[in-house]
Amino acid sequence: MGLCGAANPGALRQAFGLDAVLAASDSSTSRRAKIGDGTVGNPAWSFAADATMGLYRPGANQLGLAVGGVAKMAWGAAEIDAYQPLDMNSQGISAVATLAGPVAGCAISSVASLAGIAAGASLSAVGSIAGIAAGASVTNLSSIAGVGAGVAVTNVASVAGIGVGASYTSVASIAGIAGGAAVSEVLSIAGLAAGMSVTDVSSVAGIAAGASYTSVASIAGVAGGAAVSEVLSIAGLAAGMAVTNVASVAGIGAGAAYTSVASLAGVAGGAALSDVLSVAGLAAGMSVTNVTSVAGIAAGAAYTNVASVAGIAGGAAISDVLSLAGLAAGMGVTNVSSLAGIAAGATVTAIGSIAGVAAGMAFTNLSSMATPTITGAAGIASGLTFTAAVTQTNTAGYRIWDLSWTHNTVGSGAKHGIYMNAPAGFVGSLVDLRLATAAVFSIGQDGQVTSSGAMNATGSFIFADDPDTMFRLRTSNQVEIRCGGTDIMQFSTAGAYLETGDLTIDSQFGRAIQTTTLGAGAATLAITRDIVVLTGDGAGNTLTTITGGITGQVLRILFVDGLVQITDDNTHAANTVDLSAAFTSADDMVLTLFFDGTSWYECGRSPN
Repeated sequence: MGLCGAANPGALRQAFGLDAVLAASDSSTSRRAKIGDGTVGNPAWSFAADATMGLYRPGANQLGLAVGGVAKMAWGAAEIDAYQPLDMNSQGISAVATLAGPVAGCAISSVASLAGIAAGASLSAVGSIAGIAAGASVTNLSSIAGVGAGVAVTNVASVAGIGVGASYTSVASIAGIAGGAAVSEVLSIAGLAAGMSVTDVSSVAGIAAGASYTSVASIAGVAGGAAVSEVLSIAGLAAGMAVTNVASVAGIGAGAAYTSVASLAGVAGGAALSDVLSVAGLAAGMSVTNVTSVAGIAAGAAYTNVASVAGIAGGAAISDVLSLAGLAAGMGVTNVSSLAGIAAGATVTAIGSIAGVAAGMAFTNLSSMATPTITGAAGIASGLTFTAAVTQTNTAGYRIWDLSWTHNTVGSGAKHGIYMNAPAGFVGSLVDLRLATAAVFSIGQDGQVTSSGAMNATGSFIFADDPDTMFRLRTSNQVEIRCGGTDIMQFSTAGAYLETGDLTIDSQFGRAIQTTTLGAGAATLAITRDIVVLTGDGAGNTLTTITGGITGQVLRILFVDGLVQITDDNTHAANTVDLSAAFTSADDMVLTLFFDGTSWYECGRSPN
């Protein structure tokens, strides 16, 4: 029966398991039609007029589209891959290297570069964006330029040329931003217009008046009227600024109010300063309170609780200052610790120390002055008392208390340069020397000498009851102990030397242990201890010499393996080893040697 002449086509389809109709115009089937995979150059399904265009199977669970024998797209179970540029409208785009000109409504993420994006796009994790219209939501981008107003920008590394009305958070750098934007947690801002609200920014430059700044690291060239607090550094600010908790301020105009500022320089008169660490070059009329250091201040300033003042013109009122230098006449100084180079006519009260003060000064309640003039009976009268003694010093060498004297006869009886006779029952220090209130040297009522530092002696320390027993410097870098006029023991940079007598140790006596691993091919063992734990190189070692010994030394070597041999050398050459027999190490073996100053001799070996 022929196929073409079949009287019953349905029976024929049933006989061959087919459910298809093949006609001159159309063909159809209600069952699966299985074909080969095909290739990109020869698709499984292709066109009669274009055999290299069609569908093929690139791999498991993949459907590929080829055009002209070139792969264009592939559909997989979890992705769609496009191998050529893809033009899309209102589509979702992710993980694309470069996009240009997508229209509004696109959801774009993880794209390296975008340009010319229309409003309404949602952009996330994109490397670079340029020319974005208003209304876009931009997050986690590296760089944005030319973005219109109304864009919400978050966690972007760099933003430039942004229009008014944009909101910026956690942006690394912003330049050329129009007024009205809210900027927080930005690394650097430059050229912002008035009306900006700036918080937690590292650096701000060229800001117009009216901006509000908080927790900014550095501000330069800000116009007057801005409110600045908790800023690290400010330079070139106009008058009228309110500055609080700033580390450093320079070149500020008059009329500014400063509180809790670390350093001020070149500030015009009329400013009110309090709790400032350092002030320099301030004009007259300043009101300065609780400042650590002031230099180059004009006359007429009022200073309170300042630690140090230098180069101040006359007429200033200074109180509770730690140190003053180079003050002009007419100063009213109270409760100052130290004064130097003060002109005549100053009134000084409750000062700790004064040096180089001109005549005409009125002093009250001073701790010290120098060279008091003693008048009255000739010579030094017995019982002379210095009460609230004063000192006068200068930059040359000086003596705070000079007891030099001459006499025309030696006289008889006990003689004392300095004599103290404390009453019975006295408890305390007969002599108490201090530096900046810290104890340096003292002699107690029992004769005990106490020193906080080294006690230097050009002679010897001798016991009064036994003058032949002493501790003395023998030569440079060598000291010794003598008993009964005999040298007993010496100490030097070379070590300790028992010169006379025997050494008895009434306790245990331990020795430091040297641990050494020989290098490849090493033939010499260098020692620094009496006991050495020795490990050989994996390839084995043959030792011919041992260096570092001292005359009379007994050396014990504990071996941890069988990798070391020692050459038996009877020549007695320098550092050689004279053994009782050939020696090869073993684990836990101990070799004992004696050094006569030239070479080593075996005392014994223990296999253990």
